[in-house]
Amino acid sequence: AYDLEFRFRRSDGEIRWLAMHGRPRADGDELVMIGALQDVTRRKQAERLVLRQNQVLELIASGAPLKRTLAE
Repeated sequence: AYDLEFRFRRSDGEIRWLAMHGRPRADGDELVMIGALQDVTRRKQAERLVLRQNQVLELIASGAPLKRTLAE
């Protein structure tokens, strides 16, 4: 079985995140791959936003000046 996530650059230059999930299967004498490909760009963007928000909150909790923290 396989589970992969990777970035993909479209012909218009836009970056999208894709997830592939699947498994190999024997079909007679041939080995075939069965799976699905899903655009997970929005999830990746949300994960990146949450990470940044957590970093800001950690800086504020540690006593870093608010003006400098929000400028970073």
